[in-house]
Amino acid sequence: MIRRTRIVCTIGPSSSSPAVLRNLIQSGMDVARLNFSHGDHDTHRRAAADVRAAAQAVGRPVAIIGDLQGPKIRTGALDSSFLRLVRGRQVVLTASHRQDPNEIEVSHGELIESLRKGDRVLLDDGRIELTVRSISGGRAVCSVVRGGLLGERKGVSVPGRTPPLPALTDKDIADLKLAVEIGVDYVALSFVRRPDDVLMCQQHLAGFNCTAPVIAKLEKVEAIRELSDILDVAGAVMVARGDLGVELRLGELPAVQKEVIDRANRAGVPVITATEMLESMVTSNRPTRAEASDVANAIWDGTDAVMLSQETSVGAHPVEAVRAMARICLSAQRHATFQRQRQIWREPGQVGSAIAHAAAASANELGARVIIAFTESGTTALRCSKARPHVPIIAASPHEEVLRRTSLYAGVVPLLVAPGRDTDEMFANATEAAVRAGFVREGDRVVIVAGVPVGKPGQTNLLKVETV
Repeated sequence: MIRRTRIVCTIGPSSSSPAVLRNLIQSGMDVARLNFSHGDHDTHRRAAADVRAAAQAVGRPVAIIGDLQGPKIRTGALDSSFLRLVRGRQVVLTASHRQDPNEIEVSHGELIESLRKGDRVLLDDGRIELTVRSISGGRAVCSVVRGGLLGERKGVSVPGRTPPLPALTDKDIADLKLAVEIGVDYVALSFVRRPDDVLMCQQHLAGFNCTAPVIAKLEKVEAIRELSDILDVAGAVMVARGDLGVELRLGELPAVQKEVIDRANRAGVPVITATEMLESMVTSNRPTRAEASDVANAIWDGTDAVMLSQETSVGAHPVEAVRAMARICLSAQRHATFQRQRQIWREPGQVGSAIAHAAAASANELGARVIIAFTESGTTALRCSKARPHVPIIAASPHEEVLRRTSLYAGVVPLLVAPGRDTDEMFANATEAAVRAGFVREGDRVVIVAGVPVGKPGQTNLLKVETV
């Protein structure tokens, strides 16, 4: 059975060696994420090169996401490894260097300027909660409501307050240049608040002569309010449940996740569900049953991809985490719930969209083994993916960068094919490659989607049914 849900893996110290990368790909990694919040440029250059080499060795296209840090507010350095905060203790938030045991340094003074008396300040993904008592002279006096051990460089969030920070910091722009240099297939933009943030990132990429799609990471409540407009401009979206979960009340996150996945599918935008999916596997060699259920429900809701973060970047069992995720994905798609009717992407008046939906209906009705979608830019493969056929989609293209991009699309299997001079040669090349790869056998029925004239993007206008 071909796994339909894509798996994104964060590359870090646990997974950066060439041998582990090859094992990750063989176990199910479709997309590698480079987190620019950690590591230096040389580290990311090596990681990108090693991912490309491992993908070449295994013989599978693997996309790379360059994930920008964004204007994330973090705590500063401490005198020791941890600062113990107990309920009722008074502490002071400051943007200056820490000089007192009761001071907590934050990375952006704009946060303190935006605070008001009574505001909740959440540290370390909400594990620690403070309440603001007073603000003066660039310092905010707070009391600890929910305590814990605070480490260095932990996230700081204030639900309901948006400090006036730029969507792209100077570090992000430097990292964008690196992303273009190493040839990433996607750029993930952190802390998106409005569609203009995505457009600004796209403009910077265009200035570097790069057309990589921008993934809008949904981590702020403002982004959920502006979701429709963000979906109009983003190449993909990510339900980043860590920071988003801090902004929302605990019981609100599952409903927001479900809504984002549904609306992204109806808009034809790939959606990634991320954060703490198999968190226990950072230390354990198997996930909890609750984690398996969480992953399965995201798949049944229609997510294109699921993401592993610490599990593969710093976890003790990165390869086992990917294998476990792949098993859960396959089990979820065997269930009848996976094929239930969903709202799907409709583009009235678009020939390519009509052809994609016709291909899905034809494949389901005729019992075809696969849909073979010829694609010059990846759009045809995406349209077929969002039509949610019951069979896998083979994205056939002579362009490796296009195939890597389709690695994020649900139900799509990238396949490198030789270019054809006409449709007959094109179909023959693709069928032969699909047989060699083991996707189809002699006697199988396949549905073919293509465009005429051959080799011209955006011309999907042909549907054909053939028997291998």
